[in-house]
Amino acid sequence: MVNGVFCIRLDSSDLTKGEIYVKNESQRAYEVVFKMKNGRAVCALDKSKFEANELAIITQCCFSAFKNIQLKREVEITGKCPNCSKPLSSDKITIAEKDLEIQEKDKTINDLTKKVRDLEREVSNERRSFSTFIQSQRYEGFY
Repeated sequence: MVNGVFCIRLDSSDLTKGEIYVKNESQRAYEVVFKMKNGRAVCALDKSKFEANELAIITQCCFSAFKNIQLKREVEITGKCPNCSKPLSSDKITIAEKDLEIQEKDKTINDLTKKVRDLEREVSNERRSFSTFIQSQRYEGFY
């Protein structure tokens, strides 16, 4: 059986922790243990430092964190996780990347939809206030 992967977008607070808890697409929580070098999270394969907002690929076989390009290259050559040698497919990496991309776009759409609703509510309140003001002016004989 080929193991899966999931992606996370790292924030700056993740970079100095040795471990973080993340949820995959099925909302199951996992502990991801990062390899550390000089107090910074690094790719388990080439030991290069992760940067804030960078995509980390997490293998579900051993919950190791890799940089995308490094893991894809290795898996295309060996067909195995570089950390635990269990079967892994580069197709699963591509699917996980696209899944995260869709999740991020969905979140952006939801955030924008909320902002539009808030603005609509604000405009509606302003219209009501203006209408009340006009009515009060008419009552006082200004209109």
